[in-house]
Amino acid sequence: MIAGMRLVALASSVFTPFEPKFVGTNSVDVTLDSKFWIQKFNATSSQHIDLSSLPEEDEIYTVTDTSMFYLRPKQFIKAQTAEKFAMPEGVTGMFSLRSAMAQAGLEQSTSVWVRPSWEGHLILELSNLTERTLILREGLRIGQVHFFATQE
Repeated sequence: MIAGMRLVALASSVFTPFEPKFVGTNSVDVTLDSKFWIQKFNATSSQHIDLSSLPEEDEIYTVTDTSMFYLRPKQFIKAQTAEKFAMPEGVTGMFSLRSAMAQAGLEQSTSVWVRPSWEGHLILELSNLTERTLILREGLRIGQVHFFATQE
């Protein structure tokens, strides 16, 4: 695992924007952007998704851009990090949800590995496991990324 001053130097070159206060001992916090993908379900849409022939993404999701999103009970959405990644060769990362988010009932559906040389915003699959609405805000410290040197 990459830590200490190596982590600060790495994070400053990987993240745009870079916030030094988000660098911890062994990880770097990431925040939510204002972009959310919401599943389309209405009276005329099919109530199932055939996983053997997935429809195009725009047939499943509507994109919204808002500074605050109300995640209803049992609702599933996709969201992205505000930080854009530009991973160097020889380094991989792994996203994990902050424990405070999980304890509030928010779930990240898949682990997110960040490949060497990958560029872009992390896309998160989020679900509300509670019976109460969760409020997601732009800038919320949603999770953290741990970095690892890969073998060459």
